[in-house]
Amino acid sequence: MWQSDNGPATLLQDYYTCHGPDAVFVAQEYFHTMGVVNHWGATKLPSVNISAMVFENALRDLLFVRNYRVELYSHSGKGRHDWQLAKRASPGNIQMFEEQLFQSSSMNTSSIVMAVRVGGSSTARVISLP
Repeated sequence: MWQSDNGPATLLQDYYTCHGPDAVFVAQEYFHTMGVVNHWGATKLPSVNISAMVFENALRDLLFVRNYRVELYSHSGKGRHDWQLAKRASPGNIQMFEEQLFQSSSMNTSSIVMAVRVGGSSTARVISLP
């Protein structure tokens, strides 16, 4: 469960929080330390604050590599417990997160991989891009 406190993601302003077992998972898998985990309230609910960049990287990993489902909740602004499901995605259904997945600066500047095939005979060379 991911929660956004400031609406749609912007790389300089937005942050996300993750709670409960999901917070422990995020701390271990993406931060590689339990030092980022805070404990809220009398129940000591584990929580982690996540920058937009870490969120985008984790989102790609969760959907494309680990094949997990992701839900994002936003605060309605009425009361402390008023959270509503804002976005949902699964490996086969990513429309709601396309902006975070494909339009961020980290995806636009990523390396591009291309395959080249060289073949032919002793008299002629053939180069193809499959």
